Amino acid sequence: DIRIQPRLANFEIMLHHRGPPDDLMAEQIVRDLIREFSGATTIGNLCSRAHLPAPPGSDRCFTAIMRLALRGDIALDISKPFSASTRVATCNPR
Repeated sequence: DIRIQPRLANFEIMLHHRGPPDDLMAEQIVRDLIREFSGATTIGNLCSRAHLPAPPGSDRCFTAIMRLALRGDIALDISKPFSASTRVATCNPR
């Protein structure tokens, strides 16, 4: 089932964002925002509210979301290609 598209492409995106360096501040900001939205929001909503400065071509918020999803802290809808409208929900509150 994991090799079925768009799941495979979504997991490849997630894995692309797993590597160092860790950005604990960005991850905490994303966690706080998810809590503020009562545990259900979208990638676009989080990234527009996070206000995390990043170098051109990178997005600290998106990377933080992918890392939290890989750890199982949040859940993403992997049945559709990732976009700004992808739903984000909490799994393990911290």
